Amino acid sequence: MARKDKEMGREYDRRWYGANSERKKEYMKRLNEEKPWVRHYRNTRSRCTNPNFSKWKHYGGRGIRMFLTVLEVELLYKRDGAEHMERPSIDRINSNSDYHFGNCRFIEMDENRRRQARQ
Repeated sequence: MARKDKEMGREYDRRWYGANSERKKEYMKRLNEEKPWVRHYRNTRSRCTNPNFSKWKHYGGRGIRMFLTVLEVELLYKRDGAEHMERPSIDRINSNSDYHFGNCRFIEMDENRRRQARQ
C-alpha cells in the first residue's frame, strides 16, 4: 500500500473512530443482531483478504477470492433457509473455486465439517 493511502486510511480511522466510536459500536451491534448474514459476509471476506486471520492460509493463502456482496449473502441466506438452521455455515460447492453467487450455499456446520473431512 502506498504511503499516501496509509495516511489517508489513518485519517479516516481517526475521524470515524474518534467522536463516533460508541455510536459505531452500537450500530454494528444492532446490524449483527438484526442481520445475521452480515457476520457470515465479514468472516468470509476476512478469510480471503486478511493474512492475520487464523484460517487465511486455507483460503486467501490458496488464492481463493471473495466476490460476494452483502446483498448476495443475504439472498443466499434466505434462499437456503439458513434462518431455520441450528448453525448455518456458508459453503463453496466447488471447494477449489472462489466465493461467488453460483458457487455458494448455506448448509449446517456439521455437514460442512463432514465435507471438509472427506476432501
